[in-house]
Order: sequence, then structure tokens, then C-alpha cells
Amino acid sequence: MNGRIENIAEHYTIDELQKLKVLLEKIEKEKKTVLKSSTTIYKFSQEYKKYINLTFTSSYIKSVVLSLKHLSGFFGEHKLLVELSLKNIEEFKYYLMNRAPKGFVVYMRTLKAAFNIAQEWGYITNNPFQKIKYKTSQNKKPIFITRDELQLVIAKEQSILMRNIYLFAFNTGCRLGEIVTLKWKNIDLENKTITIGDEEFITKSNKQRIIPISSELIKELKKMKKKNVNSKHYVFGKSKTFPYRGEYISRKFKKAIRNAKLKEEVHFHTLRHSFASQLAMKGVPIVVLKELLGHSSITTTAIYSHADIKSLQMAIKHL
Repeated sequence: MNGRIENIAEHYTIDELQKLKVLLEKIEKEKKTVLKSSTTIYKFSQEYKKYINLTFTSSYIKSVVLSLKHLSGFFGEHKLLVELSLKNIEEFKYYLMNRAPKGFVVYMRTLKAAFNIAQEWGYITNNPFQKIKYKTSQNKKPIFITRDELQLVIAKEQSILMRNIYLFAFNTGCRLGEIVTLKWKNIDLENKTITIGDEEFITKSNKQRIIPISSELIKELKKMKKKNVNSKHYVFGKSKTFPYRGEYISRKFKKAIRNAKLKEEVHFHTLRHSFASQLAMKGVPIVVLKELLGHSSITTTAIYSHADIKSLQMAIKHL
């Protein structure tokens, strides 16, 4: 083989060989581009479902599956991603509004997120869902619970591990998917910080963030960390090396909420809302909240720019 290369080299100048190398690299790059651009809705759906399976809750995965099912039902599963234009997605939007009016907004948001990943993977150059506009319901203020109400919930929970999970979520604002994948390597007890996002777990915003640990939480984490625990073990796992599924924790929390006789609307994500709400009401700047929550846009964080009714009544007294 080396002899053949040497024979070829004898017939070309160095400049010609360099041009040949550039040409071959260009051909190889174009081959890869063609391969990526030939990705169908079906192929991407299979890959994306595998991608989200380990880090997202079952309810979100269900939304993704249904969204992709509607997409392939409208266009056909052999439709190429690169063939989907803005006009195509507008037509799909009206189809989905009539086909699934109750889940329409969720499905559109889910598909927009999925196609952002398709763009990152190089399957498409632009996300056709980005410019699609549609009416959403009026933004409601997020439901939250107080620290006293959290204690009522904890009192109704028999599992010590579950109690610690509820306390952790309330004091960090972490998403359930972030909590179930958290390992001891992500917790620095000495510097009192938690790192969310690493090579094993990609956050929703694709950005790593650091969360300071409160004095209440640091005590519980120190109790939890035993001598035989290493950095690769799960903090809140079913075992040291096996995580809980998010829906199991959600069900446990819902049961405790009902036993504590709190509002039916309260669910596990309420703990994240509660973390943000209590900080907002204490005057923490919205830009700081944005970083703690890991939001990619401050618009998302803006829903926490509120006060409770007592704070509003106190404000009116200044008139």
C-alpha cells in the first residue's frame, strides 16, 4: 500500500498533492452532509426518544412520543427533516389545533425543543418551529407552597430518602430529572455548592450551573453521605448505582400532598416554583433567579416577579 502511495506521489507536485488532499476532504465532508440530510422523521424520532429516555420524566417522554406521532402521522415517517419548511409547519399547526386542541400548545413546544436538538446534531440548518406563532393561554402565577406546608408534607412521608428529596428540591429549585441523576461528585460539601450538568447529564438549557447549599440542607446531606459512598454513587438513588424513575417520586409526593390535605394542584414541580417564589418575595433580583434556575431566557423567569397578597396589601398601605 505504501509503495502505491509513493508511486502516485511521484507523478504529482507538492502543490498538486495538497489540492488533491483538500478535494478528498471536501468529498468526505459532502458525503457526511448528504448522510445527515437524508435523516427521516422516523430515524430522528427513534434517536431522540433514546436521547431523552434517561434524563426526562415519563410524563415528558409521553408528550414527546405523542408529538412525534402526530408529526409522522401528518407528513409520513419517511419524510426528510430537511424537507420540512416553515409553510409545511404552518399547515401542520392548523392540523394539530383541530386534531388535538387540548394538547396543542404542549405538543408544539415539545417539537420545537426536539428540532433544536436536530439542529445541534446537524440534521437541519434551521428549526422550522422557531418562527411559528400561536396563541397560548394567559400565563398564570405559579402555584407554590410555604416552608410550613412543606413540613406538613414531610410529616406525612414515611420514607426518609423521599423526605430528603422533597427538602432538596425545595431548597435548590432543581428539576426532578436533575435530582434523580445527581451523584456525589456533583456535591461539594466543603464549599457548600451543587453542580448541575456535566458530561453524564445535559441540562435542559445545555448549560452547567452552580447552586449554593443552604445551612438546612447541608446538615441533611452530611448525614446522608456515608463513609462507603464514592463520587460515582447516586445521591438519591434506589441503590448506590441505580437511580429512581422520576414518576415514582412524583407519585410518592402526590400521595403525601393528599395526606397533608394540601391543594390538588400541587405537584412535584411545585417545589421548584416554591424555591423561586420564596426568593422573589424576599427581593432576590430576577437575573440571579435566572441563574439559579438555569433558565435560558429571562422571560421564563419573569413569572416569579410577583408578591403574595399580603405583600400587595402592605404596598397599598403606603398610598
